Amino acid sequence: MPSYTIQELRSEDRICVFNHLLRLDKADRYTRFCSAANDAFIHMYAYQKLDFKNGKVFGAVDENGRVIGIAMACHVESPGGHTEIEAAFSIDKENRGQGVAQQLMDAIVLYCNNHGVTRLCMECLRYNQKMRALAVRSGLEITVSAQEAYAETRFA
Repeated sequence: MPSYTIQELRSEDRICVFNHLLRLDKADRYTRFCSAANDAFIHMYAYQKLDFKNGKVFGAVDENGRVIGIAMACHVESPGGHTEIEAAFSIDKENRGQGVAQQLMDAIVLYCNNHGVTRLCMECLRYNQKMRALAVRSGLEITVSAQEAYAETRFA
C-alpha cells in the first residue's frame, strides 16, 4: 500500500492535476465529468476551468510527489449569500479502495467547518456506487434520479 499525504494544491500545481486527469481512462473520465472528456478537454479543464481562487483543490500526493487523487471544493452560487461548496473527486485506478477518497472528503469537510460553509453537495452518475457510498459514509443525504445521484449536507 503506497503512502501518501493529503495537501492543498495551488495554482502552480496545475501540471500535477493535469497529469492525474490524463491518467484517467475513457470510462473514468466519463464518470468524473459526466460526459466524454478527451485530452483537449482535460487540458482546457486543468488550465482554464479549474479555479484555485474560488475554491480549494486537495491532492493525495504519494512519496514520489505524484498526485494520485484529487478533490475539488468549488464555491457555488447560492440564494441568500450563503457559502456553499460542490465537491468532485478522482482517484488513480491503482489507488482506489485504500481510503484515499475518504481522506480527501475529510479534508473538504474540515475546510467547510473552518470556513463557514453552510452546504456541501456532490453530484454523480446514478451507477457510481463508490461516490454514493462515500457520500453516505460522510453523512450526506442522497437523492437518486433516472440518471444522477445528488448528495448534500448542511452545516450549522
